[in-house]
Amino acid sequence: MSCRMPECHRVRPNGSVVKLDHDKDTSPGATFYYCSIHHVYHCVAVRAHRRLPQPLCGECAWLFFKFPKEAAKHPESDITAAAGPGDVPVIAVGSSLGSRDVYESLFGSQKSNAFDPTAERVRQAPDVADSSPKALSRIKQCSGPDEYGTYMIDADGDIIMRDVIVSSEQRNDLPTIPASRIVHLPIQRSRDGRRDDFLQFIPYDNPAVFDVRPAQWHRIRRGVFLFRYTDYRGWPAVQPVADERRIRAYFKPLDVIEGDGFCDRALIEARWWCCWAQGITYVEPELRWVLTLIFDLIGFLIEKQRNATKNSIIQGAGGLTLERMFWEGRVYLHSLIAIVNDMKEGFGIENLVIPQLP
Repeated sequence: MSCRMPECHRVRPNGSVVKLDHDKDTSPGATFYYCSIHHVYHCVAVRAHRRLPQPLCGECAWLFFKFPKEAAKHPESDITAAAGPGDVPVIAVGSSLGSRDVYESLFGSQKSNAFDPTAERVRQAPDVADSSPKALSRIKQCSGPDEYGTYMIDADGDIIMRDVIVSSEQRNDLPTIPASRIVHLPIQRSRDGRRDDFLQFIPYDNPAVFDVRPAQWHRIRRGVFLFRYTDYRGWPAVQPVADERRIRAYFKPLDVIEGDGFCDRALIEARWWCCWAQGITYVEPELRWVLTLIFDLIGFLIEKQRNATKNSIIQGAGGLTLERMFWEGRVYLHSLIAIVNDMKEGFGIENLVIPQLP
């Protein structure tokens, strides 16, 4: 079965390029696998004498193959994912102030505190990258004193953050920043405080809510099951589920890039938890969808913190700036976990343990 992502492909030793079929075994050459955690196509060259299963589209190839025994990875050749199924132009990461994609609209309606079930305000909202006066009137500048603390809040209370470090002269000119460099995190909206108001958070008119579905047992990792879902870009994604011991072992290969102090350890532990929680047998679809939001948000925050830490080392940025970014990540995470806690109470899921993050 041919892959939906436009740049999942293999370059054969003779230089010819073929579309990737994830259901077939590997063959010689360099293969580019789309990863929904890192939002790149990982370049992997499997040992020529081996014929191995391949990861599902969206599964991180760095977590699938054993390096260097089975294959060699070439991160310098990774391709940034700029388009989804159907070669759709890239949209803002988590952006929702447009109507091009149903999941894009989802993120503009609500995220961590309440959702408007009708999503009417989303359909009427202006595009983030729109430079019209109407669009700009909905955005309030809330820049911090440094390059890492810049963010904006729109009229609905959603945080709009940039996922790259920008110069001071760019801060007050949001429309000049490409949409692909803007992150929309609807965290700030207030809820009415009742235990049962978590249903306001769910956009029931969005098919992505009911698109989280079990896929299959992992092809090589015993005890690991895979769920397919639609991520915040509207692209295919995969979330692994397993018990705590197995899920820790599954993500261990990422310790090389995440376990060096470049990102908040609480995010890594929260990722283990949401993958464990997704594995509970009887869970309402609304909760499964929120768990995928947490999984996506954690992946994004880890990458953002890693990049900021690396840049701070190179440019000599202050430690207080990085510390604030770490705490901001926890605020976003706490907001979504609060929704999960309310769902646990509302749906009566007794075996769901809610983590106590610092």
